[in-house]
Amino acid sequence: MNKRIISTIIILLLIFAAFVSINSPQLNSIALYVAIPLAFGLSIIQYGNPLSNNRYMQWLLVLYCWIGITYFGAYNQVVALAQMKQILGVVLLSSVMANVSKNQKAIPWLYVVFICLFMSAVHYANTNLVNILGKDERATDDVLNANTLAYYVFYFSCAIYALGECVNNARLRKVMRYMFFSVIFISVWIALITASRQVLVIQVPLFCILLYIRYGFGKGKWLFFFIIGAVLIWSFSTNTLETIFEGTLLQERYEIELEDDQRTLVLREAIEVGNNHPIIGIGPGNFVLQSRFHIFSHCTYTELYANSGFLAALIFIWVVANFIIKQFKRYRKSKDTMYLFFMAFGIFFAVDNFVYVFYAQLWLMAFFVLVASHSEKYYRLQQQSRTSTK
Repeated sequence: MNKRIISTIIILLLIFAAFVSINSPQLNSIALYVAIPLAFGLSIIQYGNPLSNNRYMQWLLVLYCWIGITYFGAYNQVVALAQMKQILGVVLLSSVMANVSKNQKAIPWLYVVFICLFMSAVHYANTNLVNILGKDERATDDVLNANTLAYYVFYFSCAIYALGECVNNARLRKVMRYMFFSVIFISVWIALITASRQVLVIQVPLFCILLYIRYGFGKGKWLFFFIIGAVLIWSFSTNTLETIFEGTLLQERYEIELEDDQRTLVLREAIEVGNNHPIIGIGPGNFVLQSRFHIFSHCTYTELYANSGFLAALIFIWVVANFIIKQFKRYRKSKDTMYLFFMAFGIFFAVDNFVYVFYAQLWLMAFFVLVASHSEKYYRLQQQSRTSTK
């Protein structure tokens, strides 16, 4: 089969999986058990081993293998097995991202997949949740957790920014850059309907930093105008934002004392469980059985520590920290602001992992692998370009 046709089929399978992930439980089963495994198989045929030249996938596989070992010491192996099935899906989809990212022309389409994922979630929320919200309710149900939209809008923002940099067509690239300005308005809407506190905490600084990287970094004369513009916009919008948020559930949740926050309590519980079982933890996914609220700890680092011991948490921290440091070093050497985008993503990804558990979530980890693989491909192309010009 023609290689271009195989690549097209893989992308279409991923777009299908993204669109149906929330809106159709029946089709989502087909996506999970047919589309994604088929995309994985085709990516192996087309691109070979997903671990080749991709240290992030290699280390993540080490992490998941260690989690698999801790399965055998789990307090409840039924719960542990359920999480191992989730992790298998993560490995398959992440491998597809790592493999297809070897093709520079296909990378923009992988970002499009995550834009489709976000649009699917927004469509579901708007159709099934937003119109029936009460004053003290969040856009959440058994199908779409309110926090999921918070993480998807972060990925949507990064995907739109990346497309504004890596799309070959100049006109389309310009369109993507204009579209990036819509991110802040979309973020405010998501924050209001989900009452998710991390949306604006992540999105506002992310938007400002990416805007500065694109238009101001390295351009001394722009820094002054950027700062003045930001101050003016903030001054004029403060009263408007206060009016918008006044009396909303989001405002109420912001006013909750950190000490009384349920997430703070379960985070402390996870650390205690980890301290009592530091080597292999209590088994994949088992912390929910120990929590007084019967929920996970809403923090990747403490969840890994409680479930699979300090080594699991250390490996994950190493993967993310190594990614961030590597981008910083590459920027210092090349002064290429694309590495600043990769680094900014890595920093905000690390922060986001303090408020949710990413490592066993299908789409959440796959996006990290996409950006990490994109950074590696971008670096190799830059190196090849420098070598050819010498």
